[in-house]
Amino acid sequence: MKNASRLTYAALALACAAALAACGGGGGSGGGGGGGPVPPTATPVVTATPAPTATPTPGSTPTAARTASPAGAPLPPIEYPSASHPGWKYWGPWSSANAFRFPVQSGFNGQGETIAIVIDATPSMSDLTGYLNYFQVPYYPARTITPRAVDGGGLPDGSSGGEATLDTETTAGIAPGANIIVYDVPSLSNTHLVDAYNAIVSDHLANVVNLSFGGCEYPGSKTIENPIFTQMNAAGIAVAVAAGDTGNTCYSDGTTFNPGAQSPASDPNVVGVGGTATSPSTDVITTNQIWNDCASSVSGDNCVSGGGVSGLFTPPPYQAGLPGAVAGGRNVPDIALPGNWDAMYSPTICAGSPTGLCAIGGTSWSAPLAAGLMAEVYQYCQVTSMPNYVAMFYDTFASAGYAAFSDVTVGSDQYFSAPAPFYGAAAGYDPVGGIGQPSGMAVAQHICPGRVLGPLGATRRASAVVERRPAQAWVDDNRIDLGALRGTVDLGRREGSDRTAIAVAIRATSSVHQDEQSVVEALQSAGFTVTQRFGNAGVVDVEGPASLVESYFGTALHDYAQSGGRRFANVAPLTIPAQIAPYVQGVVSDDLVMKWHPRLRVIY
Repeated sequence: MKNASRLTYAALALACAAALAACGGGGGSGGGGGGGPVPPTATPVVTATPAPTATPTPGSTPTAARTASPAGAPLPPIEYPSASHPGWKYWGPWSSANAFRFPVQSGFNGQGETIAIVIDATPSMSDLTGYLNYFQVPYYPARTITPRAVDGGGLPDGSSGGEATLDTETTAGIAPGANIIVYDVPSLSNTHLVDAYNAIVSDHLANVVNLSFGGCEYPGSKTIENPIFTQMNAAGIAVAVAAGDTGNTCYSDGTTFNPGAQSPASDPNVVGVGGTATSPSTDVITTNQIWNDCASSVSGDNCVSGGGVSGLFTPPPYQAGLPGAVAGGRNVPDIALPGNWDAMYSPTICAGSPTGLCAIGGTSWSAPLAAGLMAEVYQYCQVTSMPNYVAMFYDTFASAGYAAFSDVTVGSDQYFSAPAPFYGAAAGYDPVGGIGQPSGMAVAQHICPGRVLGPLGATRRASAVVERRPAQAWVDDNRIDLGALRGTVDLGRREGSDRTAIAVAIRATSSVHQDEQSVVEALQSAGFTVTQRFGNAGVVDVEGPASLVESYFGTALHDYAQSGGRRFANVAPLTIPAQIAPYVQGVVSDDLVMKWHPRLRVIY
């Protein structure tokens, strides 16, 4: 991988418009027995889009004025009126920020904070230009928006169906002072996602993360994903995750759905974000109703906010004894924000729109709204980290109740006519709307009275939800439930000579760097090639022939046809050799795609 290119805004916009695949940056890669990659030493340099003097004209990207905005300028009251529904208004940044009292409207726009977006594409910078210009988002020349390729990413946004652009438009619009780094992976496979998470921690740049994708829970997520989310939580990196758009069902192959909460929203170290309904016909964005369009005439598989109970994680401390929570597991979501009628700028996705804008729906909008809110709360609190941010919402709720939130009491998360279990919204907490919709400034003021981290924060500083295994040899059966991954075809035994990449996760201990080195030396002695290490020593990526992987870990590998490509997975449990077992948390021994972002659905 290569270091992110230092481009001016104009050059980047032109390059992205002409050839988006060229927009990827990248981090360092490690090899041999040496140390991990060197984190970026310079602040990303791609500047944000300037505010315009006029709205865009049909069929063109608006010309940007380059006049810097006053410090702390609020978002202007610009909405997108519907051409097909006169009198309807679709929601832009101001609508959400004003309705939910985001700190940006009080002068706290996320300046000095950095939001990381993990997705399998680079955003369209020309679309981002159109979006920020249309809504006249304040322009701060020091703000940067940077693509950062991981594991050779750098695909244009078409590969994500517009998700990368949606996430970037939303965070850039709602938190116009915050820097944004888009961690672009080649696919949403386990290996690439774990590498992206570790790159975020190792880079030491972002303190807020947005993840707008999900899939069914699988046992390996406890040993592979949970440790890095725990590390993020303890480091004060707030992670906002879309709760999903299919109610109490999870994606199994992007089109088929099974009962259950979605991962990674179900991890107890992240903030699961649900979606609420809005009413553009009456110009109301703050409602007490959960988003569920499944019963309407609107087609598409993403039509209802996600919510449910984890089958992997026990109730975390912040949900213990919580009235309304369903017993048996970690409840999702934690909070909710608007999930439909978001105005997105994309002439490709909004084909036929005279302005390049159209309305879309999903918790893929709710989550980046929450990420923007988190960045603003950090700025308000004058801190760079706040360990266990997810618990902060519950602490605030316990202290302030519905003076800091608005309750979601109407509707259910039933996905079309899916049978039980599904859940209904009610007064107080429920696994549909969570605590409810946060009132941004009220949350910030309760966490940090007088802009100083108060008792709510102090009591949580050392708290993170973690499940650790004993430091001894153990067997990790992280085989994938291929029966649930419908559409995945078993192609038989993998050729022994086929080069096979795996990721080895290191336990988070006080000796993690020494432990990582011990693992590296053992793997190299066995014949593996180390292809990447990270500054946090969380993961070591190695490669070797399939026969070596099988013999070293006592497993068997098969090839599979999935997602238009040839992938691999183990079909027998892994045995972690005793030589490295005391240091290893788990092994990602497949490159199957286990998570998906919902296909963006144009409403109008």
